[in-house]
Amino acid sequence: MRKTTKFIATMKSNNPAIRMKLGKELSINKKTLQALGQPEHILFWWNESDEVLLLGSVPEPTDLSFKVSERYYRTRSCFKIEKKEFLQTVMNIAGWNNDVTYTIAGTYMPELDLVTFQLDNTECEYTHN
Repeated sequence: MRKTTKFIATMKSNNPAIRMKLGKELSINKKTLQALGQPEHILFWWNESDEVLLLGSVPEPTDLSFKVSERYYRTRSCFKIEKKEFLQTVMNIAGWNNDVTYTIAGTYMPELDLVTFQLDNTECEYTHN
């Protein structure tokens, strides 16, 4: 039986946030995508020099972008990404453990129309067996 100890609830806040759940899915709260103007396509970038994960909108789909359906904005509170290769890349970059759920508050930068996430500034939920 698994017991979860919760420390945070930033995914329901009015601030941009993402959550990596046990290395299996990445959720983006609705406020994050609203800050970006409810884009149809989003893309993550890794800024190695600043050690920051960036999220922005892209006008056209690419091999690395994610499509956000219009229906999501009407019905869901979080947009979920379950692409294993992408998730593993983020986990490796951040040095995260697959047994932990990480929540990262974001900062919207209107001058760049990007949301930034400091991966070393996370809050955790530990799941114990």
